[in-house]
Formats: sequence, structure tokens, C-alpha cells
Amino acid sequence: MSLQTPLDPYLDRLTMHRLTLDALLALVLWALALSLLGVVSYSPLDIAGAALLATAVAMAVNTAFARVLRATTDLQSSIITALILVLIVPVGLRDHAVFLAAASGVAVASKYVVTVEKQHLFNPAALAVAALALLFPEMAAGWWVGSAAMLPAVAFCGGLVILKTRRTGVVLTFLAVYLVIFSSAELLDTRSLASLIDAWYLSIVQTALLFFAFIMMTDPITVPSSRLLRPLYAGFVALLYATPELRLLSIGLTPEQALCIGNAVSFIVRPKHRLTLLLKRKYRVGADTLVLEYGLQGQRFTFAPGQFMEWTAPHADPDGRGQRRTFTIASSPTESHVAIVMRVPQPSSSYKRALMDAREGSTVIASQLAGDFVLPQDLTKPLAFLCGGVGIAPFRSMAQYIVDKGIHCDIVLLHSARRADDVLFADTFQKASPLGMRTVRLLTDRDAVPPGWKGRVGRITAEVIKAEAPDFQQRTFYLSGSQQMVRDMEAALRSLSVPRRRIRTDYFDGSVDA
Repeated sequence: MSLQTPLDPYLDRLTMHRLTLDALLALVLWALALSLLGVVSYSPLDIAGAALLATAVAMAVNTAFARVLRATTDLQSSIITALILVLIVPVGLRDHAVFLAAASGVAVASKYVVTVEKQHLFNPAALAVAALALLFPEMAAGWWVGSAAMLPAVAFCGGLVILKTRRTGVVLTFLAVYLVIFSSAELLDTRSLASLIDAWYLSIVQTALLFFAFIMMTDPITVPSSRLLRPLYAGFVALLYATPELRLLSIGLTPEQALCIGNAVSFIVRPKHRLTLLLKRKYRVGADTLVLEYGLQGQRFTFAPGQFMEWTAPHADPDGRGQRRTFTIASSPTESHVAIVMRVPQPSSSYKRALMDAREGSTVIASQLAGDFVLPQDLTKPLAFLCGGVGIAPFRSMAQYIVDKGIHCDIVLLHSARRADDVLFADTFQKASPLGMRTVRLLTDRDAVPPGWKGRVGRITAEVIKAEAPDFQQRTFYLSGSQQMVRDMEAALRSLSVPRRRIRTDYFDGSVDA
């Protein structure tokens, strides 16, 4: 069941990267406030100076590399890296300014240098600290963010990040595996429950365990894209993180070393796609929807219908939402182009304005192929697709694949749109009809229903589902749309006692929709 919170309207307005940046800024400001109260050991001047120094170095190095390599400048990502370093590297400027500056420079440089197919392999902050510590043993991360005073802010800000990134499973798996290992080692050593409780308190409250889990473990670039591989990745990193307790090595791994090793394993198993795509065609559908088709330019690319990628569109003067968004691929693997569908509300972000104004031949970068919201291997079993607006994108990919492969199926598609001219890809679904895909359209704007409309009017409700798919107890449901719409459809299915195991959800969040 999708978790709903009062903070969802705030989270929906922000991209994942902007939220992470805001969370780290809040942690630095929290630390600054604590220093003014004398609660943390560093002075306000140390913390503020460290933040300015790390950010300045990171931005300067990023700009330099971007110009030399003619790459996309991502200052937002560089600031995120800098602020992470501020929270884990000792920030006493008199003794640690060189370390902090070097770590910031190395971390940002690694995004351009330590790459395969222009994708960086490691969490940049972790790699920089681990590498410098190997070369200069006196340079070691202190992870000073791990303290009782910082814990409330870490828990709150980190909780927002995992809600946005939908990496709750990764975090919980990491924490569970680590605490089981930690507890077993402690009990074998002390055989005392009281000692174990004290050790738990110290581990959770007085170390950077939660910061590591919430912020470092949720980096979408280094986490496996497969839902099946993520728990294995989280458990593996937890095992490495726990090596000091297990005494598996003469010198236990540091947190940054554990994460870098985990990143390396993750990179081996995750897709390596990073494509430079040229715009072939774009066209509007309805009043506020744009379809963009990009040519592959001979690049090899395989994906499963329903998967998504992160799209980077370089443009001048990007706003606070940055130059990256996540879009589901609306085209089929059988087609020679890659297509996305985008709402263009007014006012729009600078990112969406850039795509709206893009001319044929302009480029975007698509990377980080991910997603398990895909067709099952056995299409003889009955399915139901429920979607609203541009949430139809994954189903268009699936329908076109079914048509091109001539696969017979048993699928009911319920598509909710505001007006008749917002109905998308009607021709594709019409072609899929003889193969067993039945499409039901619903218009939600009752004042804009055209004469002779043959579909339904209203939203997708439990009653509509029962009427259009009377065998709903036998079907597996795929839900796609805005976060709120997916929740509403999921609630309707649960009211019909549809088991959770037969409900698969996918939603576009604020990083996609505005």
C-alpha cells in the first residue's frame, strides 16, 4: 500500500535532487543552530566556513571539468556532494580546511573521471574520503553528523528523502541486517541483554548510522535499478558496514569504504545505458501534453516495456528544479525511436520550457534505466491497466510491444482523461484490440463531454472496476498516474478485497509532472 503523509503536497513539488539539497541544507543549518547553543563542538564560524569552502571548491571544479569536457554542468549535484562532505569531514577550519577542500575537489572530479560510459561508479563523497584516507592516513572522516543532538534533524530530513526516492525497502533492509549482525556480535561478546540495549543506543543515537542509511544509501545512481537486487545490495553493504563488529578483518572497513565496495558490486549488475538522443519529432496532444520522439543514432539500447529513465536537458538559467527529470519510456523496444510524454502546465519549470522550445536535432541525455513495472512473462493470465493522464505512457509501450509481437492477451485498460482531446495514443490501443486488449475511456470534466461520447464519465472507482472487469478477483492490476490518483485507485481495489500481491503501482511525482 502506498504510504500517504501530510507532507506529500510539498514533496510532489520538488525534484528528488532538490529535496536532497534542501534536506542537507537543513541539516547544516540545524548544526549551525546547535553550535550557537554550544551543543556541538564546532564553532558557528567553522560550520559556516566549511559549508562555503566545500561548496565553492565543488562548484569551481565542476565548472572547470564541464567546460573542458563540454559536458552538462550540474551545480545542484555538486552542492549536494559538498554538503555531505561538510557533515562527515571534521570542519575545524584551522586543522581540516585542506582535507575538506581536497575532498570536495576529488569528489566532483570523480563524477567526470571515475566513470564508465559517462556514468560514475561510486558515491562521490564516499569515494573522495576513502581515497584521501588511503593516501594520507591522517585524513579521516569523523562522521560528526552522528550524534544525539543531530538525530532529530537527520531522522526527519532523511525520512523525507526516502519517501521521495521510494527507497524505504533499501533503508529498512540495510538497518535490519546491520542490527541483526551487530546484536549477534554483541551478545556473543558480552552475553548481556543490558549491554546489548546500551550498545543499540550508542549505535543508533551516537553514530552516523541513520545518516548513512537515509542519505548515502539512497543515491539513485549507485543503487541497483531492479527491485529484486536492491535488498541484496542493502544487505551486502550492511555486512560490510558491520565488519568492525564481526572482526572479519584485522582493520574493519570504514563506512565510506563499505559503501564504495557496495557501489562497485551494484555497478556490475545494473544496466549501463547512457544515451545521447537527438530530437526527431515533437507534437502536442490536447491542451497541455507534449510527445517527444528521439532517435537512437545507431546506439544499442534494450529495455522492457514500462521502464523509465532519467532525462537530462541542458539549458541556460535552470531554475531550482534543475536539469533532470524521470520519464517513463512511452515507445516500445520494437520501435526505432525513444518517446516520452510530458505535461506542460502553465507556468512551467525551466526544464519543461526547454523541451517545449527544443528544435529537431537538439540533444538530451537519457540514463539510469530502471523500473519493475513491466509486463509479466505469461500474458495468458488476465490483467487490468488503470491509469490517468500521462500515466498511460507505460501502457502505450506495452500495447505497442504486444501489437508488434502479435501476442494474444486478456487485458482491460481503464484510462481517465480530463477532456476528449486529452485522450492519448488511441490508434495504438485500437490496434491492440484484436489481440485481446479492451480499452475503456473515462472523461472527468463533465462540462466538456462531447456529443456522442461512447466512453464513461467520471473517475475510476470501485464501481467502475466491477462493471468493466467483473472478473476482477482473477486479474492482476497495474496502476499508473499521479501519486494521489494511484492511491485512490489502490484504495478502490482494496475495498474490493483485491489482494495486495496482485496490485502493482507506478506513479509520476513532482519531479516528473511540473
